[in-house]
Order: sequence, then C-alpha cells, then structure tokens
Amino acid sequence: MSTSTPQNDAKTVANRTIVQAAVLAVVVLLSIVAWLAFDFILLLFASILFGVLIHGVSRWLCSKTALSYKLSMAVFFVLLLLGLGGGGWLVAPSIAEQADALSESLPEAVERLRERAEQLP
Repeated sequence: MSTSTPQNDAKTVANRTIVQAAVLAVVVLLSIVAWLAFDFILLLFASILFGVLIHGVSRWLCSKTALSYKLSMAVFFVLLLLGLGGGGWLVAPSIAEQADALSESLPEAVERLRERAEQLP
C-alpha cells in the first residue's frame, strides 16, 4: 500500500510540473527552429521530391528501353533542359513585350501617384 502524504503529493505535483514545462520548452524550441529554418526545410522537401521524380523517370526509361540506369538519367536531364529551354524560347517574346509596355506605362503611373500625393494634406 502506498501512503499518500502531503509531502509525496507535493513531490508528485512538482515532478509533473517540471515534465510539463520541459515538454513545453521543447515544443517551443522546435517551433522556433522550424520557423527560422522554413526555407531550408522547404528546399529539402523540394529536393527530395525532385530526386523521386528523377529516380522514377530514370527507372521507367531503363525498363522501357535498353539503356542503363545512369544513361536513362542523363537522357532525362537532357530532355528536361531541352524542354525548359524550348519553353523559355517560346515565352521570351511575350515577356519582352510586357517589359516594354511596363517601361512605357511606369513613368506615367509614377507621375499620377505623385500628383495624388501632392493633393493630400
């Protein structure tokens, strides 16, 4: 039988309080670390996803063709770079037109903003 004395009860409450405070401190510390390292964690997650994509496509190419795994990975990277380059080549004229339109309309917008700012008390 355990005897419940006020001194034992106080020790039990103190121990529970210390454990709860320690758990709270660890949670707060991990939250702060996660907040400060958010960009790193996001980059790490994205790199893992990209690695899974590379592995999956390379394994698929390896199984569908007579290429080795390393050669399949090289083919994937070449095709990826060609696709990104082709997409950039197709989109570049539109971006250049938008940049020209922005360079023409931006000074007018700044002047209108300056005029409105002068009208305010």
